[in-house]
Amino acid sequence: MKAMTTLVLTGLASVMYSFAALAQEIPAADSSVVQLDEVIIEGIDYTQYALGMNTRRIQPPVALQPSLSEVLSREAGINMVNYGGTGQLSTINMRGLGTSRTSLLWQGMEINSFTLGLVDYSLLPASAASDITVYHGAGSSLFGNGALGGTISLQSAAPVQAPTRLGLHLGTGSYGRREIGLSHSASHNNIAWQVRQSSIFADNNFRYALADSTVEQDNAAVQLHSLTGDIHFRGKKQWNGSIHAWYQYNDREIQPSVTDIGGDDQILNKTLRLLGKLYHDGHTLSHEFKAGYSSDWQQYNQDAPIITQRYFGSWEAAANPGTRLSLRAGINWNHLRPEVPAFAAAITENRNDLYGSVLYNTGAGWQMGSNLRLPMVNGAAQAFSPTLFVQRKLIKKQSLNLDMRAQASRNFRLPTLNDRYWNPGGNPDLLPELAHSIESSLHLNITTSEWKAEGSLSGFYHDVDNWIIWIPGGSGTDAEGNTISFWYPDNVRRVVARGLNLQQQISKSAGEWTMELGLSANYTRSTNEEALNRFDRSKGKQLPYTPRWQGQMQIAAGKAPWRLWLQVQHTGERYVETNNELPPLEAYQLLSMGIDLHAGKPDKEGIRCQLLVDNLLNTNYENYQNRAMPGRNYRISLTIPIIAILRKP
Repeated sequence: MKAMTTLVLTGLASVMYSFAALAQEIPAADSSVVQLDEVIIEGIDYTQYALGMNTRRIQPPVALQPSLSEVLSREAGINMVNYGGTGQLSTINMRGLGTSRTSLLWQGMEINSFTLGLVDYSLLPASAASDITVYHGAGSSLFGNGALGGTISLQSAAPVQAPTRLGLHLGTGSYGRREIGLSHSASHNNIAWQVRQSSIFADNNFRYALADSTVEQDNAAVQLHSLTGDIHFRGKKQWNGSIHAWYQYNDREIQPSVTDIGGDDQILNKTLRLLGKLYHDGHTLSHEFKAGYSSDWQQYNQDAPIITQRYFGSWEAAANPGTRLSLRAGINWNHLRPEVPAFAAAITENRNDLYGSVLYNTGAGWQMGSNLRLPMVNGAAQAFSPTLFVQRKLIKKQSLNLDMRAQASRNFRLPTLNDRYWNPGGNPDLLPELAHSIESSLHLNITTSEWKAEGSLSGFYHDVDNWIIWIPGGSGTDAEGNTISFWYPDNVRRVVARGLNLQQQISKSAGEWTMELGLSANYTRSTNEEALNRFDRSKGKQLPYTPRWQGQMQIAAGKAPWRLWLQVQHTGERYVETNNELPPLEAYQLLSMGIDLHAGKPDKEGIRCQLLVDNLLNTNYENYQNRAMPGRNYRISLTIPIIAILRKP
């Protein structure tokens, strides 16, 4: 707590000092321009309807091949719950609402598991997308099912009229980590394409403290493979389109808990995702069509595999009747075909959403609008979800911008297939979870010839009713007529999450040097507000694995071709059960450092090398109870642009 308080006060002081200093004199903004490849980005832009949310775009690292879990774990306001070393289960917790209430979209298509409701972010390479956007806050009316705490969007764009590229990635690291990857992109006339392959192998044989000795981690080896392909094309009469494919093969030993030495469980995953888009830009009226398919295949040990197939389709239209008004409407369809041995019978399910948006710009610094969505399951309406949002430009100058954003919304999360159909225990009569949310934020941006400063302060309140949990007490008979007891899901909780988030980023250019400072602090109070019975002592208690305090600070300095950075992250104590009576997991701080080298001209391709050292102080900590985490570890990576080198005279 003391470390977190110091970090918050330091951040507030530096924000006020730097912003005050910059505000003394604001000259004209730097007019220098960096020329980038033209890219095809087809489709209707829905980000303009997310004005009430706190949004951040992330550029995937070039040299390293991190998982999406690693990238998001370094972002403010995101709590990644990791069950061990590289490739072990990693789930996301945004706004203190648990691991299954964040939506993950790929090319606009939801890819959360329909059986479990969550995603293992350790299996997803960040290199599978060219653009990662994080939307903090409730967004069911815009993004659909499960977007209560936030939404992660993965998109791919391909350069046109750009030189052919072929790249090789090699990497190595602690505990038997090896990386290899290939990338290729090219364009011809109005067609552009790119292919990315990555493979990561890790033994995860790190040592950890147990009682009065140290033990080598066993049964935690993984191999993770990913292959993505994207084709973008421009047609005649304003028609554009794209085809996207993503295949993954992941073979993992499941890292056992420290109390289960000798565990030998394994899990094998094979996933295929396909999506096609067709977009017509009619200037005042645009249309977008999508069709997709996904197959998730999972086998635990030698059990019968679990397979979920999904067929997807959508149509969307956008209109701009005038310079100040934007409209959007659409419908999507998901046909689910799960093959789960624990389901009593063959199940198919149809899910449809009707949705629309309106945005109005008053021309006097105000923008306001609304998003609406009506989800349906097998033709039955579930939970109408409206959002009202507003953005106000308080100050708008050439180099100084201050705006206020706010939104109020009703959001939903449908029960998972396991919740409804698992045998025994599934409850087909479950209601959707409903969340009423309010959030507001201030955003400040200052740019001068040498300085750039960005800062935001946001607050949120989420009240979630019909919260689904599995509880004991079910009874029935098995196939032989014997009486059995089991757990079953029910809408028995009400959860309230509220908090504050502070973020700041300052950069300064001084000759050939660039310096950066980033600070963030996050406070989340997420509590159960309803007791199951008179013996339940969880009312008013913090939800498990939800830290009240999180924060981080990063400093970086660079002079071409070098860049050095340091980051410290603080994670507060976390309870491991609902009553908050057992000792919590201790708070911890992790220090990381990195050195980047770009051996080439700043505006040209060249060899990139990066050294990353995580847990620099060799901190002994747990992210999930009884799951050992690696100590000090390093990674070295090398990215070589093969064709660029061959073309040199």
